[in-house]
Amino acid sequence: DITQGVQINKDGAPVGSLIIPTTALPTGVSGVTGSITYLDPETDDILSMPGGDLLALPEGADPNDGQVTLETFGMMEFDLVDQDGNPITELAIDETAEVCMKATSGLVVGDVIPLWYYDEDAGLWKEEGEGTVVNRDGELLICGGVGHFSWWNYDQPITTHSCMRYS
Repeated sequence: DITQGVQINKDGAPVGSLIIPTTALPTGVSGVTGSITYLDPETDDILSMPGGDLLALPEGADPNDGQVTLETFGMMEFDLVDQDGNPITELAIDETAEVCMKATSGLVVGDVIPLWYYDEDAGLWKEEGEGTVVNRDGELLICGGVGHFSWWNYDQPITTHSCMRYS
């Protein structure tokens, strides 16, 4: 029951969860099925996925000069359909689903991580919301709210850069 929450597994191990409250389901939707793909930045080939270059536009930034590169903490693609097989891409207006992904090493309870979705038309990750690292049943997860389904990513902009000189 997606309204009570479903655990997301990869290779038999928990990697996250999804909860879509009944009030968030689009009008006429009484059942949800589908698949969720999880990419672990510590083991999977992130670069081969859509938006693998991790070029992004922070919320409120100028599209012409405000792009940044992201460091990812995990990605999920949501491919959900209703009881009639129709894709579910948007939730009810002003409603969100809770998306949790396992926290990568180095994160601690209380850390706040920006949440990004991949905009296929723009070819960029766009910032929309944030997640907080929480401890649920002994597992560290990053949890936040989303209002639509596509590729979602918990990331932070890379702010430290180094120059290297080769001779």
